[in-house]
Amino acid sequence: SYQVHITASRETGRMIEAPTIGPGAKKGVMIEETMQYIPDRYNAHSELTIEINPGANQHDFDLAGDR
Repeated sequence: SYQVHITASRETGRMIEAPTIGPGAKKGVMIEETMQYIPDRYNAHSELTIEINPGANQHDFDLAGDR
């Protein structure tokens, strides 16, 4: 049994300052802001699980009601 996390992000149209992590990171570099648009109950707080069996596996998750 495996826990499933479904994620998707999209650009917001805003520019934000990039994180300055690590040596050589430059301050003031602007990047496109993105946001997670799948509800937390499918990723950060997911209770979704699947079973993986030998051979081909397909698992569909209907998220249509969450738009």
